[in-house]
Amino acid sequence: GGLITLRDRGIALGRTHALLDGIAERRSVSGAAERLGLSYRAAWERLRALEDALGRPVVVKTKGHGTVLTPLGAGLLDALGRTLGSFERALAEEGRA
Repeated sequence: GGLITLRDRGIALGRTHALLDGIAERRSVSGAAERLGLSYRAAWERLRALEDALGRPVVVKTKGHGTVLTPLGAGLLDALGRTLGSFERALAEEGRA
């Protein structure tokens, strides 16, 4: 899953991608948390830590009692997906060698 450090905070790439993907898919932090086996509070704590590290919001609550990704959150989801895909391909190639 990988781990990067942003402003002295460890950010788990795989878990962050899964959380953002769940929010994008379900338009809900509670739905994403349920999908990942997290509590609602734990999911929000991860989001707040990520936002603190980035200095900008990655999600926003909607008027319809849901949550959606901000443009930054959507871009981060895409970038993490590409990065994790590259890691997986490299590890698969290494495993075949």
